[in-house]
Amino acid sequence: MTYSQKNTTVINSLNQKNDHNSLKFYLNTAIFGAIRGVIGLPLEHPFEVIITRIQANSQQNLMRQTHKIQLPVTGRKIFKDVFNQFGVLSGLYAGFIPNFLRQMSKYFYRFPMMIYFPKKIEEHMPKKYLNKYEGLHKILGGVLIAGFESVIICPMERLKVYLMTKQNNTKHQISEFFQKSGQKKQILKQMFTGYESLFIRSLVSWISFMYTDHQMKKFFKQHRGLQQNEALNKIDFFLCSASVGILNVFMENRKMQTVTQAAQKIFNNSQNLFKRITDIQPTDHPALQVKGRDLLIGSNEKYMPEKIKGYDGSWPPSFQYTENQADSKQFIDDLHNFAEEKLHEHGCVIIKGAPIKGQQEFSHMMDISKFTTTKYQGGTTFRDEKQKKVYTPTSENPGITMESHWDQPYWKNPPKKLLFYYEQPAIDGVNNMLNGRQFLKKLDKNIVEKFEKQQIMYQHYYFGEGDSNRFVSWQRSMGQTKQEVEEYLKKDGYEFEWVNNGKDLIKWEISPAIKLHPKTGERMWQNNISGHHGSYFHNHFLFPELKNKSFTDPNKFKGLDFNYYPHHTKYGDGSEIDYEIIKYLREQLWKNCVGVMAEAGDLVLVDNFAAGHGRLGYTPPRKAYISIIIN
Repeated sequence: MTYSQKNTTVINSLNQKNDHNSLKFYLNTAIFGAIRGVIGLPLEHPFEVIITRIQANSQQNLMRQTHKIQLPVTGRKIFKDVFNQFGVLSGLYAGFIPNFLRQMSKYFYRFPMMIYFPKKIEEHMPKKYLNKYEGLHKILGGVLIAGFESVIICPMERLKVYLMTKQNNTKHQISEFFQKSGQKKQILKQMFTGYESLFIRSLVSWISFMYTDHQMKKFFKQHRGLQQNEALNKIDFFLCSASVGILNVFMENRKMQTVTQAAQKIFNNSQNLFKRITDIQPTDHPALQVKGRDLLIGSNEKYMPEKIKGYDGSWPPSFQYTENQADSKQFIDDLHNFAEEKLHEHGCVIIKGAPIKGQQEFSHMMDISKFTTTKYQGGTTFRDEKQKKVYTPTSENPGITMESHWDQPYWKNPPKKLLFYYEQPAIDGVNNMLNGRQFLKKLDKNIVEKFEKQQIMYQHYYFGEGDSNRFVSWQRSMGQTKQEVEEYLKKDGYEFEWVNNGKDLIKWEISPAIKLHPKTGERMWQNNISGHHGSYFHNHFLFPELKNKSFTDPNKFKGLDFNYYPHHTKYGDGSEIDYEIIKYLREQLWKNCVGVMAEAGDLVLVDNFAAGHGRLGYTPPRKAYISIIIN
């Protein structure tokens, strides 16, 4: 007898008893249901593991239909693979605990609700509706049960699928699941992944079951010449229950179950589409000279290391996208899922094999993606919008070298991710990437503590358009009119002042040096203390008069009529940061970064809280683009 047949038999039996109103009756049915739900689980669970893995393995073909040839996945092969890789307890009984709790809780409330909800609806609903719409109380009862059950079951179903379809045999898998999910908001999102599909599946299943049960009992009673309030004999009762169970199996939408598990599994499976590249040879990426470089502040000082580490493939990791027939929509969906699952762990990833050819396709891909992008407004560098949602990383002189930094840490809502696309890398182009987690661990704790306590003041001086071509104008950065600029500044909470007879603009804001990672809640070094420090301009082609002058020289601005750099950092109280600390931070940034040489077609996805990025001066031509992501 199938589950549906057993379920129907028990419910019909209970429905024929007279004492429906006692608390004892409902308690007995709940306990009976819980026992029924788990008594056969030790035998059923291994088969459910096999079914779940078969559905998980085939879900990509089901959802995308990109493969012309689909190889069948047999239960025997899945059984053998699971047993050989994980064994009995960690393989065939993976997810047993959440499945046990799911089954017990599900059957504990199911039996009483199947009796109680339709009965109460029938008692309180106007008779005219019940007479007009036969079985309405059963249908509405099914709707209530489906809604209640989906909320209760979805978290346990999610955890069960995660454990059943895991790729590695590790200890503490349940705790790892919650650690990967991160903060409370993300945990809830993970636990209720696939809720919509689960609810629809439950709705279809419960309505069909409850209505079929009602109609089948009516048919049997009419066939036997019985009134609707009379009971069937045991043989007819068994036949009626079996018929309901069989019909319900055929009526239930099995594909909806696959879609639900596919949605719950997609965060785990997306990483399988991106294969880690492990055969990178360090000799192909040698250490790179930084000491003595032109247009790099501090390049000739003692603290500057001779070279930065070459890329050996360990960090940031490189991944090959394996779906050869994917279009840009499928790829960006896969990349979005991969980023949600893995980017916060790595901080930065290099993606190869993306189906993108050129700036226009990159723009279109970002436009149709699930990533929420934003425009570059209020920045302090030259970025040209090349296409919709696509900018140049910077339009500054290609010879300038930029230390590893974090984008727009002074924004009210800093970018969460940055996606770089290299259509045509420069022949000597190198990105100096920084693992933010490791960097913070190596910093002097007293310095970190002071910045964390006092925070950072970012100060920006914007020349008016035409007043000077020395750096970014306020018109180019924020808006063409003063009214437009002031609206933007007030909306985002910046302090500002018009100076030089209203031609130029100073804005400033105070921001934490340490921010919590939006997904994991970790403390992150997310600032531009040294990168935005005014000393940056002491080796900059637009300020040749500052080149050989120390930042601490009180006459450094001799001959100029302003006392502000285009950007500068101070402590939150407005006091100057000791220049020795600035030099210490630069030393650590260069000592701990990795030189990465992108190849044509590469994407570099950066977690703007967990990783810093920069560039060494390069020789044109170069075609590189960036999309700024805030979710």
